[in-house]
Amino acid sequence: AQNVLVFVENVFQISTTNYTLEQSDGTNVPTAGPNPPYAAGWYIVFNSPPPLGKPITVLHNFDK
Repeated sequence: AQNVLVFVENVFQISTTNYTLEQSDGTNVPTAGPNPPYAAGWYIVFNSPPPLGKPITVLHNFDK
Protein backbone atom coordinates (compact mmCIF):
# COMPACT_ATOMS: atom_id res chain seq x y z
CA ALA A 1 0.00 0.00 0.00
CA GLN A 2 3.04 2.28 0.12
CA ASN A 3 3.01 2.82 -3.65
CA VAL A 4 -0.76 2.71 -4.26
CA LEU A 5 -3.24 5.59 -4.23
CA VAL A 6 -6.95 4.70 -4.11
CA PHE A 7 -9.78 7.19 -4.66
CA VAL A 8 -13.53 6.66 -4.52
CA GLU A 9 -15.19 9.50 -6.44
CA ASN A 10 -12.11 11.73 -5.93
CA VAL A 11 -11.96 11.02 -2.17
CA PHE A 12 -8.60 9.59 -1.07
CA GLN A 13 -8.88 6.23 0.71
CA ILE A 14 -6.54 5.36 3.59
CA SER A 15 -4.85 1.96 3.54
CA THR A 16 -5.95 -0.36 6.40
CA THR A 17 -8.66 2.16 7.37
CA ASN A 18 -10.68 1.99 4.14
CA TYR A 19 -9.09 -0.94 2.28
CA THR A 20 -6.39 -3.60 2.36
CA LEU A 21 -4.27 -5.12 -0.38
CA GLU A 22 -4.38 -8.90 -0.57
CA GLN A 23 -2.44 -11.23 -2.82
CA SER A 24 -3.83 -14.35 -4.47
CA ASP A 25 -1.62 -17.11 -5.84
CA GLY A 26 -4.50 -18.38 -7.95
CA THR A 27 -5.71 -20.91 -5.38
CA ASN A 28 -6.60 -18.74 -2.39
CA VAL A 29 -9.22 -16.01 -2.41
CA PRO A 30 -9.08 -12.48 -1.03
CA THR A 31 -11.11 -12.01 2.15
CA ALA A 32 -14.83 -11.62 1.55
CA GLY A 33 -14.46 -11.79 -2.21
CA PRO A 34 -17.24 -13.19 -4.40
CA ASN A 35 -16.93 -15.56 -7.36
CA PRO A 36 -13.77 -17.62 -6.69
CA PRO A 37 -11.32 -18.76 -7.99
CA TYR A 38 -9.26 -15.63 -8.52
CA ALA A 39 -6.37 -15.20 -10.93
CA ALA A 40 -2.96 -14.79 -9.34
CA GLY A 41 -2.26 -11.16 -8.47
CA TRP A 42 -3.06 -8.34 -6.07
CA TYR A 43 -6.57 -7.30 -5.08
CA ILE A 44 -8.04 -4.30 -3.26
CA VAL A 45 -10.51 -5.36 -0.58
CA PHE A 46 -12.61 -2.51 0.82
CA ASN A 47 -13.53 -2.61 4.52
CA SER A 48 -17.05 -1.48 3.56
CA PRO A 49 -18.60 -1.45 0.10
CA PRO A 50 -18.01 1.74 -1.90
CA PRO A 51 -21.22 3.55 -2.90
CA LEU A 52 -22.89 1.92 -5.88
CA GLY A 53 -22.07 3.61 -9.17
CA LYS A 54 -19.22 5.76 -7.82
CA PRO A 55 -15.95 5.57 -9.78
CA ILE A 56 -12.93 3.93 -8.17
CA THR A 57 -9.50 5.14 -9.31
CA VAL A 58 -6.28 3.28 -8.48
CA LEU A 59 -2.84 4.75 -9.20
CA HIS A 60 0.09 2.35 -8.77
CA ASN A 61 3.66 1.42 -9.85
CA PHE A 62 5.28 4.50 -8.30
CA ASP A 63 8.22 2.28 -7.26
CA LYS A 64 9.18 1.32 -10.82
